Amino acid sequence: MTEGNDTEQEVCGKKVYEFAEWIDGNSAEDSVVLVAVSPKYVKEITSELNKYTVDYYCLTDKDYYLIFRHLHPFYSSDFLINKNPVSTLFGFDRGMPIDRWFIEKFLLTQTNTLDKRCVSRILEVGDYYYSKTFFPQEEISKDVLRYDKGMDLTVWNSLPKETYDVFISTQVFNFIFDVKKAIGGAWYTLKKVEFFCKHSFLST
Repeated sequence: MTEGNDTEQEVCGKKVYEFAEWIDGNSAEDSVVLVAVSPKYVKEITSELNKYTVDYYCLTDKDYYLIFRHLHPFYSSDFLINKNPVSTLFGFDRGMPIDRWFIEKFLLTQTNTLDKRCVSRILEVGDYYYSKTFFPQEEISKDVLRYDKGMDLTVWNSLPKETYDVFISTQVFNFIFDVKKAIGGAWYTLKKVEFFCKHSFLST
C-alpha cells in the first residue's frame, strides 16, 4: 500500500495498491496490509485501517534494521580483510550506533532529574530529535540551533541570550576548536535563575 506512486508495483506477485485506490475499490475484506510509513502518519493510517476487517502490520525502523542486517551480515573475521567500511552512515542503517546508546542513556538519566513543570523552552543543536524524545509535551517549545543559519556557539551575539531552560548538544563540542568559548555560548543561551537544579545543560 503506497501513497502518491503512479507506477504499478508488485510484491511476491501481489499488486501493491495506493491507499486511496484500495479504499475506493472496496478491496479491504480479506486483505493483509503491510504498512511502511513515517511515524508521523501511523496513527492516521491505522485509524483508517481499523474501520475494515483487515489484518495489518506496521513496519518500523527497527524491523528494517533487522532485515537489512540479515540480508547484509558482517562477521568479525571480515574486519581484518575488508577494506570497505561496514557502514557509511555511522551505523544508523544497521541499527543504533553504540555511541548513541550511551548518549541516550545519559540524556534519560539527566532529564529524569529535571522538574518538567519548569521547562518551557529547549534549544538543541542541529536537530530536535532528542528534544522531542525526552520532552514530548507539546506545550514545551523546541528550537534548533543551526550553524548554517548563522548561529555560532563561539559568537555569542549570534545566539539568543538567557532564553532557554534546557540546552541539548550531542557530538558537537568535539568538533569545535575553541571549545571553551562554545561552552560559554551554550551557557549564554540558558536562563539564569537562583535555583540551578531546575535548568540544565545536557551535553555529551
